[in-house]
Amino acid sequence: MAKMTDLEELVSKIRNPLIKDYMKEAMSCYFSGAYRGCIVMSYISLFDDLMEKLGAIKDVNADAKSIFAEVEKRKREQDVFENYLLEQLASKSLISELDSTTINLIRERRNKSAHPSGHHPSAEEARYIFFEVVDKFLSKDVLGTKHIVDELLLRLSNKNLFVSTTITDTKTVVQHEIEKIHPEAYPYLVINVFNEFKNSEDVVRKNASFFLDGLAALDIEELNSNIVSRVIEKSLDDDSLNSKCLCLISSNPKLLPLITGVHKSRYDAIMNNVIEEMHFGQVSTGLSHPSVIIRRIIDSLGITWVKESYPNYLEAMVQKLPLRKGVIELAAQDDELKSALVNKVCEIAGSYSFDTANNFIDRFNDVEETFTGIVTGGDCLRLVHKITDAASNGAWRSEEVVASKFETFALLRSRVLSHLEDHPEDSLEYLKDKINDSITINRFKSRYLKTEEQPA
Repeated sequence: MAKMTDLEELVSKIRNPLIKDYMKEAMSCYFSGAYRGCIVMSYISLFDDLMEKLGAIKDVNADAKSIFAEVEKRKREQDVFENYLLEQLASKSLISELDSTTINLIRERRNKSAHPSGHHPSAEEARYIFFEVVDKFLSKDVLGTKHIVDELLLRLSNKNLFVSTTITDTKTVVQHEIEKIHPEAYPYLVINVFNEFKNSEDVVRKNASFFLDGLAALDIEELNSNIVSRVIEKSLDDDSLNSKCLCLISSNPKLLPLITGVHKSRYDAIMNNVIEEMHFGQVSTGLSHPSVIIRRIIDSLGITWVKESYPNYLEAMVQKLPLRKGVIELAAQDDELKSALVNKVCEIAGSYSFDTANNFIDRFNDVEETFTGIVTGGDCLRLVHKITDAASNGAWRSEEVVASKFETFALLRSRVLSHLEDHPEDSLEYLKDKINDSITINRFKSRYLKTEEQPA
């Protein structure tokens, strides 16, 4: 005979609290030797559960709605409905063939037990039926939901399915659309949405693409594994699908550690290529853009993980986007990265290319406060010197800044003046090395940083 703890553990898996309470009584029947009562109560619970789950999907499935209405009508008229319900659920694929066979077996055993047929149910029979009812049905959230997926696939042609292009809104829509889909149907969902993306055009393809991104953004373990194995790993060697793979990883960077072996090598090659092709200062809000992917990976997995796993990502951000506020704030988290950022900023500030040097002046206005807030006074002095170099080389925007005694960049000037005051020896050594041996701190201030109207 089964132990009470075994059946109690089984009952604890029942989702519906009312049915759970009812099945506790069925369990009591079993342990008191009333096996007939255990079987009958398990059978009643099974069909109550089927009706509840049918009602949960009737608003999204026409077949479920029709079956539910007919069963409710028969119940009101006190007519037999079990056979009809079972036949309809099976014929409309709302339950699997295996589940249908199991229910038929339970129904046969119940009929023998509930009527004076001379059948005397055994403990093993009662325990088997109790177990099957709970394990196969009462412990499940919903009926098989492939039909919900099928109806969802049809709606991918609706132009208003997604009303926004942001990943946050996309995630919200997808979360709503799959709330009645059981995790057991996730593989079917992922495979078929991916097929729609590959094989369709226009609205359907766009919606399928958004839907895949939304599924990834949900960060559900069962979905993550299916997206990696059924979409990403099957697409990384296909140039036409590379961008979709990057979008999915950008939507949920936690997918990245799940990509291993040859698939990781393919991903690395793709990502390295798009990073190399990214132009200096190029930004985008698109999920597949390397700057967006890297930023989202850092936000999700942390700078330490990225530094250990993909250090080239951090280098790319500094080398390609040094004058972005987010990159400067990122560099503040790591001394090596900050040093690389300062070197890059000084390099472009003192560039011999007029366009590069002039563009720096225009862009630095936007990040002056952020940059001067994370670097040292010595770094600021170095940057001022680089700007004066560019001015000497003829960069007209740099010349304007120098002519104004850095009034354009008041915060930068203030940091440098403070550094000259607080660290005169180090400052003078730097200036002599970069300008000439006859330079003094006062001469440097007078030439580049102070006007007569400015306070000492």
